[in-house]
Amino acid sequence: MKIAYVSIFDARDVSNWSGTLLHMWQALASQGIEIEIIDNLRHGPSIKRKLRKLCGRFVEKREFLHFWDVDTARAYGADVASRLEDTRADVVLSPSPIPLAFLNCPQPKILWTDASFAALTTTHREFSADRLCSKTIAHARKIDQSVGSNCNLLLFASKWGAEWAIGETGVNPNKVAVIPYGANCEIKHGIEEIRRMAAARSRSKVELLFVGVDWLGKGATKAIQVTKEFRDRGFDAHLTMIGCYPPIGERMPDFVDLLGYISKTTQKGRTQINDLLRNSHFLILPTIADAFGLVFAEASAFGVPSLSHNIGGVPTVIRNNVNGNLFELHEPVTAWVDWAANVLLTPGSYCRLAESSYVEYATRLNWNIASREAVTAIRNIISPHARKLST
Repeated sequence: MKIAYVSIFDARDVSNWSGTLLHMWQALASQGIEIEIIDNLRHGPSIKRKLRKLCGRFVEKREFLHFWDVDTARAYGADVASRLEDTRADVVLSPSPIPLAFLNCPQPKILWTDASFAALTTTHREFSADRLCSKTIAHARKIDQSVGSNCNLLLFASKWGAEWAIGETGVNPNKVAVIPYGANCEIKHGIEEIRRMAAARSRSKVELLFVGVDWLGKGATKAIQVTKEFRDRGFDAHLTMIGCYPPIGERMPDFVDLLGYISKTTQKGRTQINDLLRNSHFLILPTIADAFGLVFAEASAFGVPSLSHNIGGVPTVIRNNVNGNLFELHEPVTAWVDWAANVLLTPGSYCRLAESSYVEYATRLNWNIASREAVTAIRNIISPHARKLST
């Protein structure tokens, strides 16, 4: 089987989409699948698109997203169709719905993504109706509808994403499946090393780790409040924050260490992130906007339980008392510390949770498992499609 792997951006660049574009096609290739990469898509100029952009920004005073535009999607589809003529791909797969929405080709088309645009408008501020112009919203909804009817199979990283696609676009549920993404990190250790990591973590100091590029959307302020609550109860708690900085003028307590953005494109950056995970007791990310949460899978890979909100696609990654715990948006920070402190103070509880966190990674949240399930689903689509073409 040969897959044409379609990516709007450079599929070989680990910095694109937190490394998912790269890890996805590499994982599929590891299953013995031949991969033809079709990336860096071209859409060319469009007068209508330019007018919609000007109208959105200067008339409605709202943002226009040129990616989520029908003209862009049609151009991407045409670019992909043209480049498919030079390959003998059996199937077309993309992590983005945009190039698949209007793609016309004889091969079955498969989407493997985290969420539809409609779903993202409920969790991500940048996709909310009060920020985007009416044309972007209308065109994005049309792309959602088109990809649902044009694709033979829609794979979503979370149950939440799948349910939104079915409910919003009316796509046939038989065309939809849930296959979680894997952790975007290279893991060479096993359960014995996880036991050593957990046992080596400080018993006198609580190390919390926050990883996120959006201070507001990822709940940075609440992460600081949880850390302070730990300290108010007598714990020597410390919070390390990666990926973002506070609003200008906001001073940080001395128990917070701001490291800013750390790039995974360098070995130094990857090592630094891995070392922070290795030595942290909990990953804390009180997100209010996540369609999945790759960092939770990566934390599990290091035996680090995660603390977050019960929102979006996060419940697919974090299972309560298995690899962390989820809290409702309205729950106070005292509830977060009640749960975590009980784990830390109950003999053997933390080490058991660290082990079960790693087991979640090893059995469910890694790219080998994900790609194996995806290949099985793809083969089930290809066989009847091939028979149909031969009759």
